Amino acid sequence: MSIQEILQRQSQWTWDIMQTTAQLGEMIREDAITSVNLGTVSAAARQEGLDLYILSFQGAHLEQEFGADWLWSLGQSAYLVQAKRLDVVPRIGGASYTINIPQLDLLVAASQTLSQSGQVDAKPAYVFYNSMTNLFGNPPKPPEMGCVFMNAMVLQNYLYSIKGVKGGQQSVTVSPTELIALKVLEPWYRMFGSGQAELRQVALPPAGPSVVPPYFGLPPSGKPPFGK
Repeated sequence: MSIQEILQRQSQWTWDIMQTTAQLGEMIREDAITSVNLGTVSAAARQEGLDLYILSFQGAHLEQEFGADWLWSLGQSAYLVQAKRLDVVPRIGGASYTINIPQLDLLVAASQTLSQSGQVDAKPAYVFYNSMTNLFGNPPKPPEMGCVFMNAMVLQNYLYSIKGVKGGQQSVTVSPTELIALKVLEPWYRMFGSGQAELRQVALPPAGPSVVPPYFGLPPSGKPPFGK
């Protein structure tokens, strides 16, 4: 099984578990989805002999320092990732992601600092968990749309320059429709390998200021923790 097939399978699971728990009257937590996804993908990659490296920041409580839930790398591709689940209100047809602005700024700054330090050239990305919506296509395709990703710098620029986020603002909601219109969302299985998607850029004005995190907790040797 390829990394693309592994990620497609987990995208389907993400869609299904969000839908199933909602039908039970529950909302599965975002961090719970992430923990299962990372554990399942890691085990499947190991079984297939894939050299996929995953470092979760959730269990180590490093999210507040990186603005990310995890870092992963395969081959020449590495990403610092923050995940957000789609909040769906079926009765009124509402669907949105809640973006933590300081967290987004921190993610972008951390990615830039890590790349400049030579430790790891990790691109900043947001992964969105989706379910129970036809916004991505009708009929929906869970293996493609259950988990999608985009360039965090594009999201940052969009929020500051187009939506008018101000300095000191803590959060903002963004609809999938807005991001679909930007044409920057890709299925997450395209993060690696054959058919890999570039983190798309869009022509937006400069973003607001980023905050450089004070500590990264990675080795000062100049090598990433997964480097050869």
